[in-house]
Parts: sequence; C-alpha cells; structure tokens
Amino acid sequence: MANEATLGILIQANDQATPKLTGLGNTLSENKMAIRELAMGVSFLGVSFASMGIMLKGTNSELGKGIGNTLLMTGAIMTAIGSTVQFISAIAKVVDALRKLAVMEAIVKAFQGPAGWAMLGIGAAVATGAVAGISAMGRGEKRAAVNITNNIQGSVVTDKQIADTIRRELVKTQQRNNTSGIR
Repeated sequence: MANEATLGILIQANDQATPKLTGLGNTLSENKMAIRELAMGVSFLGVSFASMGIMLKGTNSELGKGIGNTLLMTGAIMTAIGSTVQFISAIAKVVDALRKLAVMEAIVKAFQGPAGWAMLGIGAAVATGAVAGISAMGRGEKRAAVNITNNIQGSVVTDKQIADTIRRELVKTQQRNNTSGIR
C-alpha cells in the first residue's frame, strides 16, 4: 500500500471539425435550389452525352466507336447522378406532405368530439403497439407480442376492440355509395 501512486492525465482537445461540418450543412441547406438546378443540368448534359455516344458508335471509324462508347458511359453516369438527386428531393417532399397530412387528420379528429377523441386514442394505442413491436424486432427477439390497453374516459379498450373498431371503420368508409349496401 505504501508503493501506490496516482497518475492523473488531463486531455485538452480543440474540436475544429464540428463547426466546419455545421457550416457545410448550413451551406447545403441554403443552396438547395441551386443544387437541384445543378442536378437537372447534369441530367440534361448526361442525356446529351449519351445521345452523342450512340451516334458516334454507329460510325465506321474505330476511333469514333471508342469515343462514342466513352461518351455513352459518361452520359449514363451523369444522368444517373442527376436523377438520384431529383429522386431524393422528391422523397423528401413526399415525406413532408405525409407529415402535414397526418397532423391535419389529427386536428380533424380532435374537432369531431368524443368519437374523434376515441379514434385518436385508438390511433395512439396502435402506434404505441407498432413502435413496441418494431423495437422488439430490432432487438433481435424472435417474437413480439403486444397487448394494447387504452383508458379512454374511464373505460378500458383492449387490442381486440381496437382491431374490431378499425376493421369496422375501414369497411364503412370503403366503397360507400348507393349501390354497395354500406350506409
């Protein structure tokens, strides 16, 4: 015990990467439209290169065929890159629209009174069950059993009642017209 010693190490670091990465993120966000226009220009240029490549591949010259093949491959790559940027942008727009739609549907349900409140509660319970099931699957569990109970205005709603209500509402709202017999 007399030979014990304590060694303390003080490490001082200066993070220079985070501010630069944050600046890059801000720059990309501020220039979204310019990036989209650049991607569209790359796509158009790629189509032009591919067209020229196809035309040159049809010549009788070996040099023309070689250059045509190179232009065709370059054009295909440029078109793929430009299309990918546009595709990612479209996915982001769809996700944003779906989020806004979900908020609007929740607001409409909230204004429908107790029936709408019950449906919001059921939706919350189903979402909770889905999140629990997905989390269980993500942890590698073989089986994810979820029993959902929700207390709405003093009454307990089980998962079977929730499923029956959802099924009934789906049937009611699907194909409701004068000839379907569903009123």
